[in-house]
Amino acid sequence: MGSIPTSGSLMNINSKVKLHHLKASSEPDENNLYSLVRWDTDQSILVPTEAIKIIKNLSENKSIKETAHELKLNSSEIIDLINQLIDVDYVAEIDGKKLKDDSPKIKPLLVGVNRKIFRFFLLKPVLYLLFSFTVSGLFIGFTHPTFYPSYKQFFWTNDLFVVFLSLFLISSFFLFIHETGHFIATKAVGGEATMRLSNRYLSLVAETESYHLAVVPKVLRYFVYFNGMFVDFFIIAGLYWLLFIISKFNFSFIILEKLIFAVILLLINAIIWQYNVFLETDMYNFLSDYLGEENLKINAEKFLGLKIKKWQKPSLKGPKQMLLKLFMNKNVEQEGEDFRFVSKTEKKHFLIYSLILTSGIIFMTLNYAFFIIPREIVFFASSFQNIILALKKTDFIELIKNIILLFLISFQYILLMVIHFRKKYVKQ
Repeated sequence: MGSIPTSGSLMNINSKVKLHHLKASSEPDENNLYSLVRWDTDQSILVPTEAIKIIKNLSENKSIKETAHELKLNSSEIIDLINQLIDVDYVAEIDGKKLKDDSPKIKPLLVGVNRKIFRFFLLKPVLYLLFSFTVSGLFIGFTHPTFYPSYKQFFWTNDLFVVFLSLFLISSFFLFIHETGHFIATKAVGGEATMRLSNRYLSLVAETESYHLAVVPKVLRYFVYFNGMFVDFFIIAGLYWLLFIISKFNFSFIILEKLIFAVILLLINAIIWQYNVFLETDMYNFLSDYLGEENLKINAEKFLGLKIKKWQKPSLKGPKQMLLKLFMNKNVEQEGEDFRFVSKTEKKHFLIYSLILTSGIIFMTLNYAFFIIPREIVFFASSFQNIILALKKTDFIELIKNIILLFLISFQYILLMVIHFRKKYVKQ
């Protein structure tokens, strides 16, 4: 196989370089730089137009000298670029000698499936049809007060164990559908993706890892970020249409209607959760890309924290301390930008995100106040009541069911307390 060079020192002007499978974005960013992605690792770098021309020539098996002659450049400029590409593991071989490569490879799903299947969803008639159906269904929901959601609609049957189990299974199913929306959108725009189970703090979640979005135009990247939420809205619209048809034709499906309302409520909660910008949700990924800020969350929190620190009114002392604990932890203070050297544009970006973050806190607070907490209170109170009744009637099956239910409901809160006290103990 020959010796393995570890740098570009073995190159000369007659050397030929073999690159890994690279792909560049079709249009430059605001700094006139192109994203260059190594396809099997999804690593991306930004390069100028001249670099793209050099890479194109090298990919055609031209030597450094031939490339320099064709592009009217000095050979040293091309060698400098090749050395930079070697540093990021973009070069596979120099004069037939393989370079060391320890880059972790990605393993996307359905690589061999024809992209035309997925690109169907990008056709304008299809998008217009889906959008019209969704808007009309949501309009039906908003204009019919009887369709407005309430936490009581979680309890679509009197059996709490069935309610808990059904809500878990239904939310898991629609979580998978949500992530499938991201997966299809990624494939449709020309990227690759994989789906996997993960966790967000104490919650088990499915997530989609999208690859090669760096070479995809921004508008299409936004399509990927929002497609999961659009799928949620589309399903809600379809369910409102179904409720509308049932009400108009006087069909009698009481249990089905109750279950539909429960599903709608679950999906609405899932959409509100996307505004939980303390986590890397779809909304956060969109804002980070749209504003062009890689560490948007940390910088925005520091931006807010510094603003809050300036509050001087005694009446604001309590909220000030609470908000500073929320935004200005050690990680934020250490990793956030030094705002003495931040441009006005960046500060504007942090302000925009701060407003979205604040609205997210409001949305999540309202969601907990009007839906999550009332639901949990009903679960806890009814479970205790059912346990007492089961003891009085010596109904051991009901007793076991409600003990299991109570444990499942309490489990995440027990974990939260354990984590809280463990952190407090470790600090001391």
